[in-house]
Amino acid sequence: MVLTAVLMLAGCVADGGTGGGKTDVRAKAREALEAKPVEAAGAGAGASTMMADNIRMMLPRATIVAGDTACFAIKVGSFREVLAMQYTLNWDKDVLKYVAVGSFGLPFMSNENFGVNLAPVGKMTAVWIENSLKGISLEEGSAIYQVCFKAIGQAGQSSELSIGGDPTAVEVVTAGDRVWGIDAPRGRITIQ
Repeated sequence: MVLTAVLMLAGCVADGGTGGGKTDVRAKAREALEAKPVEAAGAGAGASTMMADNIRMMLPRATIVAGDTACFAIKVGSFREVLAMQYTLNWDKDVLKYVAVGSFGLPFMSNENFGVNLAPVGKMTAVWIENSLKGISLEEGSAIYQVCFKAIGQAGQSSELSIGGDPTAVEVVTAGDRVWGIDAPRGRITIQ
């Protein structure tokens, strides 16, 4: 899978192989954002029968005033020794308009980790790599970033938020080269 291949390359760089270190890892992450997935996500919210375990993503269930812009925290659970992850965040483009991401809660995470070319159709791709390759563990309910939307729909309308594998396949890699998935009950943002 894309992320596993990037991590293998990053491991060679970290072990003294040829390459440019962090710059190469970031470049490969950007390439993965634009690449077509090797395989689509499996059952559920991205979990596959091949996955050993899963992290959890807690998508917001919140309200927003019609015409306003608001930011919503994306939180995680069971986030243990994670080296990298990738997925696609989906929403209803007729209800919410993507504005920005920010308030990053993971080392090495920045705007560069998010592909927003498909935001006009309600999709944002994400690829994050822990550049030191030591693995990151977070407390339950830790926010890893915020996503900001403008409410462009009418009062009473709502948009589900979901994690999926199109176009960026769902994959989490942890220490020991274990491949996990993501369990993510759907969130919902309702316009007031």
